[in-house]
Amino acid sequence: MKKDKLFRNGFTMSLLILGILSMASAAYGWGLLGHMIIAEVAQRHLSEKASKKLNNHLCELKLAHIANIPDEIFRADGKHKAMEPLHYVNMPKGSKNYSETAKNPDGDLVTVVPVLIEYLRSGKKESLDKMKALVGIDRTIGYSLLVHFVGDLHQPLHVGDPGDKGGNDVDVEWMGRDKTSLHGVWDSKFIEYTKYSYTEFADFLDRLYSQHDDSVWKNLNFSDWADQSWALNPQIYDFPDSQKVNTKVPSLSYQYILKNHDLLRFQLWVGGMRLAHVLNMILESAPD
Repeated sequence: MKKDKLFRNGFTMSLLILGILSMASAAYGWGLLGHMIIAEVAQRHLSEKASKKLNNHLCELKLAHIANIPDEIFRADGKHKAMEPLHYVNMPKGSKNYSETAKNPDGDLVTVVPVLIEYLRSGKKESLDKMKALVGIDRTIGYSLLVHFVGDLHQPLHVGDPGDKGGNDVDVEWMGRDKTSLHGVWDSKFIEYTKYSYTEFADFLDRLYSQHDDSVWKNLNFSDWADQSWALNPQIYDFPDSQKVNTKVPSLSYQYILKNHDLLRFQLWVGGMRLAHVLNMILESAPD
């Protein structure tokens, strides 16, 4: 690759530096590690044509390098505040499905994904006018947002009850020692407990689900994705360890891990496979 192509603008170089720094920051979860796992699964399932086009758009950055840009970088400027509602879906307690809930006029995880797809597929800036927070982004940022938001849509507590802010207001004790929130467990603690790197986790998931029916990830109904995450919330809020331990806050330990490890693995894997399917669809028809 020619040097002027790799460094064709200072912003892309900044993304490279900040992407590498975000990979080194261990303080974030799904968040950092979870988003990187989903991105790595997706990277491995891109078509040859899609992979080549993406390399060109991202100056050979990998999806894992850009997966956390929306969390790591937009906190530093005004855009993060405007984009904040796009990171989650509010599902008040008792909601049956996404279609029946009141929609945020500023957008949410379900409505932002098709807007990004249309923009990345067509390259037309005016397609972003449908969502004010996205106006002015370029394609590199568009890809980072798509990778991140598809990941968020598969973190079950990002499709959560606004009454407790998707588990952020639910205090728990993790493994008998760490005080955290339920949301924090699913953002980071649970994944970090495995001690896998993001590439090792992706290897494990690809082997574990190699024979899985592809219909589950070829479904591109984004409200269905939200409904599937929402349906997992009752299991996530069930704390079997607390029945054995008398604590002031729910205790999440080995029984909780045993009950939920398959759920965690599947959400990471299916999020990655759906992301790959979306990216293949975009890149095989998008302009160069």
